[in-house]
Amino acid sequence: METPVDAAPRPSRSSGSSEIGCDPRAIPDGNGRCVPIQLPPLLSRCADDVAQRWASAIRLRTLGEKRRPEGGWPGTLSEARFLVDEQLLPGLGVECLAEFVLVDRENVARFLYRSARAWWTQLNRDVREVE
Repeated sequence: METPVDAAPRPSRSSGSSEIGCDPRAIPDGNGRCVPIQLPPLLSRCADDVAQRWASAIRLRTLGEKRRPEGGWPGTLSEARFLVDEQLLPGLGVECLAEFVLVDRENVARFLYRSARAWWTQLNRDVREVE
């Protein structure tokens, strides 16, 4: 699931952000601008699968705590980095792993974070439409 990307720099809120403060959905281009993260197609699908499972797990945990899964995405970029190492990399097939070595790990984590946030929004939109 792709979401529109606002590539404008914003103030940095975490130590994992770049010096110009790019949104987690983008990376600095070296000219003071932020550009959307692009992953090879197969790696993008692999990361999106992990992101969907992550968003669904947080949603189920929230519901299990008798809370409504509302508001902004509760995940963090640090958690996304962890999931790249613990779930994405071990589950990659040979073809997808070959694509991973061509991409910066931080960009994969940012893509996974962005994708999970989009899934979170979609999953919770679906719940509101049923109510």
